[in-house]
Amino acid sequence: MVSEKAEIKNKLDSREAKQQKIIKDFFIMTFGMMVGAWAIHFFLEPLALIIGSISGLSIVIEHLTSIPVSYTYFTINVLLLLLAYLLIGAEFSIKTVFTSLITAPWLFVFEKITPIQKAGEVISATGEVFNSAGERVNDAWYVMMTIPKDGMTGNVWYDLIIFILILSVVQTILFDISASTGGLDIIVKIMHKYTSVSLGVCLAFSGTLLCCTAFFIHPTRMVLIGLFGTLLNGVALNILTKLLLKLKKKRA
Repeated sequence: MVSEKAEIKNKLDSREAKQQKIIKDFFIMTFGMMVGAWAIHFFLEPLALIIGSISGLSIVIEHLTSIPVSYTYFTINVLLLLLAYLLIGAEFSIKTVFTSLITAPWLFVFEKITPIQKAGEVISATGEVFNSAGERVNDAWYVMMTIPKDGMTGNVWYDLIIFILILSVVQTILFDISASTGGLDIIVKIMHKYTSVSLGVCLAFSGTLLCCTAFFIHPTRMVLIGLFGTLLNGVALNILTKLLLKLKKKRA
């Protein structure tokens, strides 16, 4: 009787622990993808920087077709998620479905709250916005929240490095809980599983191929900047993954 009660208690404790982990993981994913979408909108989109990622590819498609980044990003992820389910497994797929589903809404929210300066618009030294016809935009919120088209810092390299560092941290944390940001990370996870090559190397290789799509909308200089960012992302991911593994071993 005592052993049966102990067994039941252990099962209940195990079930509770699993539920707590699920809640914790989904909180981490929600916050992580909010940060990731924020980084895309504020540092990647204004300069149309193209690194090896699905978000970068979505920006290329937006420039070629005028389809919003949020729509393209979502569609491509759906196709990749089908591959993830077939080749990786249910847990990774379900979690990545969640991160993919919430990324597009986060992008949409940021697009509405903080619009990016349109082509032909001018932001004066006093912060006023004038459209391509030279007329003042009479929307106080738009004037106050518009993101300059030359980027948040005004320096393409700074914006790129900030974005890559933020993205690498988010990727590392999500991979650790058997999830991902979706998109390219799904391809990376598949390559890592079936080749045993490190996550960073898989990201750098596949990301480089995607980055080359930027030749359709950017001069060579900008593509090379994107390639640098892609390689930096791979290096940062490898370093952060190893650091996280060391921290977990110390705690164990």
